[in-house]
Amino acid sequence: GACVHCKSLKVRCEFNPGENVCQRCQAGQHSCVGRRRKKRKEAPSQEELQERSFAQDRHIKSLLQRLDQLKLEHRINSWMRSPQSNLDHRSGVVNIFASWSVSEVFCNPYYAFCAGSSSSLPPTIVKYCALLPTEIVDLFDMYVDFPASFLWRDPYFSVLDPEYHTAARLIWSSPFLFTVICAVAARHYNKRPNFYSLAMEFAKDAAGKTLIEPLKSVDICQAYLILSVYPEPKKKWADDRSWLLMGVAFRMAHDLGLDVPPADSMDERERLNRTRTWLNCFCVDGSYATQFGKSSLISLNDYLARCSGNWYMLSSLNQPTDIHLCGYVHLITVMLDFQAALRDPLENKKHADVVIIAIEYDQKLSQDFESWNRRFAEDPNCLEPICQYRAATFHLIVAYLRLVVLSMGFQNAVKSGISRHSYVVQQASKQSLYSASTAIQIMTERLFPSGRLRYALESYFLFVAFSASFLLNLLRSKFHPLTDEAEKRNIVYIVQKLIQVLGSSAVAVDGRHTPALYSRFLSSLLKKYDSTNRNSDSEGSVMGTVVHPTADHELSAHVSYWPYAMNASRGFPSEVSTHGSEYQTLDTIRQDRHEADMDFSMQHFISVVAAQPENRPIQQRLAQNSVRGASSVVLDDDYDYTSGVLVSGYSRGDFSPSGARSVMY
Repeated sequence: GACVHCKSLKVRCEFNPGENVCQRCQAGQHSCVGRRRKKRKEAPSQEELQERSFAQDRHIKSLLQRLDQLKLEHRINSWMRSPQSNLDHRSGVVNIFASWSVSEVFCNPYYAFCAGSSSSLPPTIVKYCALLPTEIVDLFDMYVDFPASFLWRDPYFSVLDPEYHTAARLIWSSPFLFTVICAVAARHYNKRPNFYSLAMEFAKDAAGKTLIEPLKSVDICQAYLILSVYPEPKKKWADDRSWLLMGVAFRMAHDLGLDVPPADSMDERERLNRTRTWLNCFCVDGSYATQFGKSSLISLNDYLARCSGNWYMLSSLNQPTDIHLCGYVHLITVMLDFQAALRDPLENKKHADVVIIAIEYDQKLSQDFESWNRRFAEDPNCLEPICQYRAATFHLIVAYLRLVVLSMGFQNAVKSGISRHSYVVQQASKQSLYSASTAIQIMTERLFPSGRLRYALESYFLFVAFSASFLLNLLRSKFHPLTDEAEKRNIVYIVQKLIQVLGSSAVAVDGRHTPALYSRFLSSLLKKYDSTNRNSDSEGSVMGTVVHPTADHELSAHVSYWPYAMNASRGFPSEVSTHGSEYQTLDTIRQDRHEADMDFSMQHFISVVAAQPENRPIQQRLAQNSVRGASSVVLDDDYDYTSGVLVSGYSRGDFSPSGARSVMY
């Protein structure tokens, strides 16, 4: 080899015998050192590589956040520029904190946490919609004049605790739930009438962002529940996504362990909050399964649901409405048992067996109602207005559920043949008539005078609309022997009264509100099923009418298809000759082998309502809805009543009931 000096000269080293220094290095007095490998750069450690990777991730994340922020601002600007979201003088992207004084921020409890801190940002609905502290208070305590506020002491869906879910806490701890509450309450906020559609956009945007984030909490689960129970009206029923939000809430509740009894070491109010949320999940799931004949996602033998009979009295911190929640849970378990009995197995059951099962569960619902009604009367809070209101809604739900059970027996009894004097008619037909009439009377005589019906869950209007449609079905010439003349007059009277209530300005927010849709549908159904001659001295009273049953072949359009299922092999019911005079003389009613099957399922009913044509002129609507002692029907300013088309591009028939997939309490 060669040393460093010789290697630079590209020659070999020459050594004298017995010496370690080559001749050239001795002559030039160089250090004779062997050549070594070049020193390589030291490889970075694992910690350095990780830190470099994390730094790149942070940089990429910051860029993505800036991109998302730009997209959000662009999307919000497009929302605000839309004609449905006119924000008056506060239109456009506004930084709410820039318009407040420092003293106002520090004095307001909602923003004391973020004062002087740039790291904590308010929810986007506050920042971009210029929500003032006073407006937030109005949205959270919108109906302070009532004994029950809109959400926490909501007489319909009491999932929140007024002492626990405060605006000052939620604005920082759960912006999603805060946004959902503001958005849902904005539907009835008269100070900013065009704020609702924009607020719901923020709520849906927050729901999508929360879904992809790893965070899970009871507040988030409650937000999804509220958003699914109070959905935004959609152009078409198929566009409704309430069922998707329900599924997210149920899955998250399972992951949080809300379906198991909370630990004793947990705060008592938090334990009640978790159990209350799970029971509401059970009711929402069971309600959806009952209405559409689906299998429930939550187990029928759920421990908390089956053991919740006395939960409302276990703590001094229980809400006054918890007793009604326990009652609803019990009703749901009965209805799920009814569905399980029909599926065991349904194809092998005879029509008579289905009728017997229906009568059995109707009696069980009746007995359970009497039992829970006694509990309501014995409760120390029974005299509170909210408890009295919830007791009335409980009665309404029981009447509706009894009708659902009996209608199943009724449609199966018709297939085998029924008579006015048979046991089936006495137990099924008469009880169905009573249950449907009771549901309508509770809404028109007990709920409507309270003034709260305007804010009710959308599903309540579905219940009474289904009840009224069932009653109107009895006016068909085919079922003429089942009711006497006085019962027919009473059917026309209570249905007309219901139409007036649902269409009044005290109930319907606008022409797209669910009660207005059902009011128009029932008006069309009443016109098809009933022809009336008014006595000249009756002064327009509906009790002065003489009922003439309409033959089935005289019905037309979509209305004629309900409750009959559209079967291609059997044809539409309008194609079947019913021979109305024959049904008025014969005492037995039996389905003809060529006649289409009746379908009293809620899914079929909602699909018929969603497909209803509505092209009547305004004068006809006013004539049918003008009543003594009720407000006039709500008119939609965007609606062209001569053409039947909304100016905004929606067809009147395209707006579907937004509570079709809602909870039943």
